[in-house]
Amino acid sequence: MKKQLLYIAIISVLIQTIFITNSYSASFIWIGTNSSSWLVSGNWSGGGGGATPGSGDNITLNTNAPNNLVLDQNRTVANFTINGDTVDLGTYTLTTTGVTYFNGGLVTNGNLNISGSLCHFGGATIDARTEANCGYYHMNGGTFLKPVILVSTGSASTSGTGNCIFSDSLSITHGGSYYFTTGSTYGDNFQNVTITNNSTREIYFGTADTTFISGNLILNNTSTGGIVTGNTGGVTYLASGKTITIGSSGFTNNYLTLKNFYQLGTTAQTLTLTGTGIVNFNNANFNGNLTVTSPGILLKNSTFNGTTTLTRNGSSGNFHSDGGNVFAELSYTNSGTAGRVRMASTTPDTYLGNVTFSSSGQDFQVAYSGENFFHGNVTINSNKVVFNTSSGKVTFSGGNSQSLNGSYNYPFKKLAINKSANHVTANTTLSVDDTLFFVSKNLITTSTNLLTMKSGSTASGASNSSFVLGPVKKVGSNGFQFPVGKNSTFRKVEITAPSNATDAFTAEYFDTTQVLGSTIDTTLNYVSNCGYWSLVRTTGSSNITPKFAFDSTHCDYLTVKPVHIAFWNGTKWVDKGLGDIDGEYRKTSSSQSSFGYFAFSYKLQTGDDYTMPLSINADSVCEATETILRNKKIWYSFTPDSTINTILINKTLMGSKNMAFIHTFSIYQSVAYAQKELVYKWYYGENDSLQSDITLYANLDTSKSYYIAIEKLVEADDCSFCDDDSTFLNICITNRNQNISVLNQLPHKILLGRNLLIELILIPEPQLWMPASHCRLLQALLIMYNRI
Repeated sequence: MKKQLLYIAIISVLIQTIFITNSYSASFIWIGTNSSSWLVSGNWSGGGGGATPGSGDNITLNTNAPNNLVLDQNRTVANFTINGDTVDLGTYTLTTTGVTYFNGGLVTNGNLNISGSLCHFGGATIDARTEANCGYYHMNGGTFLKPVILVSTGSASTSGTGNCIFSDSLSITHGGSYYFTTGSTYGDNFQNVTITNNSTREIYFGTADTTFISGNLILNNTSTGGIVTGNTGGVTYLASGKTITIGSSGFTNNYLTLKNFYQLGTTAQTLTLTGTGIVNFNNANFNGNLTVTSPGILLKNSTFNGTTTLTRNGSSGNFHSDGGNVFAELSYTNSGTAGRVRMASTTPDTYLGNVTFSSSGQDFQVAYSGENFFHGNVTINSNKVVFNTSSGKVTFSGGNSQSLNGSYNYPFKKLAINKSANHVTANTTLSVDDTLFFVSKNLITTSTNLLTMKSGSTASGASNSSFVLGPVKKVGSNGFQFPVGKNSTFRKVEITAPSNATDAFTAEYFDTTQVLGSTIDTTLNYVSNCGYWSLVRTTGSSNITPKFAFDSTHCDYLTVKPVHIAFWNGTKWVDKGLGDIDGEYRKTSSSQSSFGYFAFSYKLQTGDDYTMPLSINADSVCEATETILRNKKIWYSFTPDSTINTILINKTLMGSKNMAFIHTFSIYQSVAYAQKELVYKWYYGENDSLQSDITLYANLDTSKSYYIAIEKLVEADDCSFCDDDSTFLNICITNRNQNISVLNQLPHKILLGRNLLIELILIPEPQLWMPASHCRLLQALLIMYNRI
């Protein structure tokens, strides 16, 4: 029994001795006095003297040792600090199990196997493969020439001020319970980077300053922590030809926030997130094609210069993108089983190319706020895609032809047409809730692809430069001005307020001669041959008063006769009476109950306007026909023969005050749709002091008609003797050769060209009751001749 107790006591002492020995950790400093060998105690200071470091000891390398430390085998230490000099690992592995500091110096060759509570990188150059599994890290500088693998597992935050250079691959796996941060003060430089976050806290990558990734970037996220770039304003650049992708572990939770992330080059990129992952682009820039599939997508102040394809496929949550984005080409689909997508939630977006918005059943709100610019075609494939859920405005701009495509209606809140060239064509229906703005170019519609202005909506700014080329439908009980026209002519029509909010009218303008029929009321003899309107009551029973645009720049400006409004009743043009003047409109004198086609009409006489001019034939003999100039203006027409090729005006001969009776002398050329191009217009008093001849029109076209309009002065023109109805006008035209010396003897001649001479002769008219000195008979002799 005593013997057994003695054995137990001895064993107990041995165990205590072993425990004490193993629990003691000595600290050694490399001084390298004798050699580079680990095993020479004279190369170390500390540690109790006469010993070398063991696996539980701490070692420190400072600067200026005469010999660098060279490993002779795999070595393990507890704490490791290098402040300078070099550690050559040879072909071996140095393992640390405590706290490791790489403050300076060089670690070369072999492998580093680092574990413990803290790994601090603060400026050393590590030319060894590094695998670290530490509680947390300080990434405060250093150069890494071989692959680096970092795994965090602790309960403290990893912080990194930056200035790290990774010349080979880097892998970061975060499993700790706090944040993992790189580049919080300075930027880092990376080659290929793989980041995996298994933590409930974020990895902040490229947090401040400028970070460069010269290789590929692979991202994984399996927990609720997420990955964020540029968190405090840092900018991350991905090198040309490199990619950013989701790794094999997937991105299944939380946010991938690419803030201030810039792609250099045009390499195509693909990001696929699953589960409840959300990709958030915030001031990002992608130059290549980008394809993103994710349960959630957010966009803010980002630029996408390639073809961007976005598919949101989540089962919950609404994703409201702030806006401020620029897209070259975009296709965006909301294919989620639940949840809304909203674009431009606070700031408008710009779409430089073609865009497609799709939905498999969930709401998709585009252009939610601000003025959103679209430069290309727009296509939608669902009635869930809308442009009218808030105050946002859609503006079609740029110089390309644009179209609205798809088989669904486009509902707009505010819509503007402001293009530098070409037009916008509706290949489906569209509607406006609030305001339709016109600045430049046209919106083209058809009866099938119809624009509907909803109750309470208005149209603003329409002109010859911008209007709807096609029909417009208006719903509601407020009066409305239809912004309709054709080609380059804006010819609006307005209606007074219908009785009911559900009533609807549709209007369209046609700038051609009507072909509905020639039968006309006996009170009329002429229906405008240059344009007419369709105004149809499509819903309801309200009677309204229509008003039709009537202005001095259009061919219907017939000052010589009162304007009537005619209505096509299916059989003939019915006279709706004189068109009452209402500002720039002519309107019916009473409300109308029948609707269809309307046109201006007149009771004209020969010589009224260019529509019924007196014809002057080129003949061998000038036989003038006397015409009474009863109206303010009288019109003549002629067709030039081959002898006329230029019209000149001799201003020296226009100075005669005998010409005071004539207000204007105008020459027009006929063009398409019976509109007129003014060849020359002379106002008395403007040019009589000019002495030089000037060419007004060259190369007269013998296939076209020309018009001469002579307008007399009236009292409004400050000529008290010029308002007499009985002024006579004699005019003729001939192409025979004339003796110039004889012609020059005629008084008050106006030489209009090498082959065209106008003679105006003013003589007293004794039959008139007015004094002979105040009354005038106007004879105009129009002679075409060949100058010798």
